[in-house]
Amino acid sequence: MKAILVDSSSAILLYKSGWLNPTLNQFRLFTGQAASRELTVPGYPGAAHFQRLFEQGEIKVLPVDAAQTYRDDALETMGAGESGCIRHFLGGVGDFLLLDDGRAAAYCRARKIPYVNALLMPRILALGDDGIAPPTVADAMGRIYALGRYAPWVRDHACRLSDAALAPFRP
Repeated sequence: MKAILVDSSSAILLYKSGWLNPTLNQFRLFTGQAASRELTVPGYPGAAHFQRLFEQGEIKVLPVDAAQTYRDDALETMGAGESGCIRHFLGGVGDFLLLDDGRAAAYCRARKIPYVNALLMPRILALGDDGIAPPTVADAMGRIYALGRYAPWVRDHACRLSDAALAPFRP
């Protein structure tokens, strides 16, 4: 199974849309300390569920010290959850990143770091062997788009990407 480093906003979008469990079935998920704290704030959507996933090891929380080995001033402009996930990736953890922060995405694009956003996960999962039908994928992407804060160009780009472009992220 491929390993994904996930930030809190992406994890919450997958949880709210019902696509977190299908993602967990096909990938190993990791996150940093800051993102895990953001995901378990009492009263927030899915906080108790995420706490159980961390306790059961379904999403592995990485130690802080591993994320501190990579320094870059550009990472300081992001939230702690996003920068922590990127630092862990640069430190050698994970096959790609799953994040939904614009600054983090721009950072990854500029440095050719492999990443996707939550909007693409239904399409990526459909590339696996689960036989997810195209109408289901389109509905899921519409739901995630409605839940998230995506610019229209992000949605359009996600819909236009070829399956070949998504193949490196395939389960």
